[in-house]
Amino acid sequence: MNPFAHMPLDADTLKWLSSLGVGGVIAGFMFVFYRKDRQSYIEASAQYAHNLEIHAQVWREDRRVLMELLKSTSETLNQLTRSIDANTAAVTWLIRNQSSSQ
Repeated sequence: MNPFAHMPLDADTLKWLSSLGVGGVIAGFMFVFYRKDRQSYIEASAQYAHNLEIHAQVWREDRRVLMELLKSTSETLNQLTRSIDANTAAVTWLIRNQSSSQ
């Protein structure tokens, strides 16, 4: 990428740069590269914020799915517990009635 793409380097610009002297030219280069570096930082920060928001949305969706799974599993475990209790009661009743009929 050309850091001077936005600066036209025509004869007047070159005259002006040469009138600044070595210190002025170095300061000009530093300014241009600082601006370029700053712009890159701003773009990277914006991309990071965008990625952070995407990850937050994915996390919220994952959390919602996990909560639904937990609710479903809890309901299934409650049904299973009631089934086991009913089966235990039925087996107990059968054992008592079988013992009393003999």
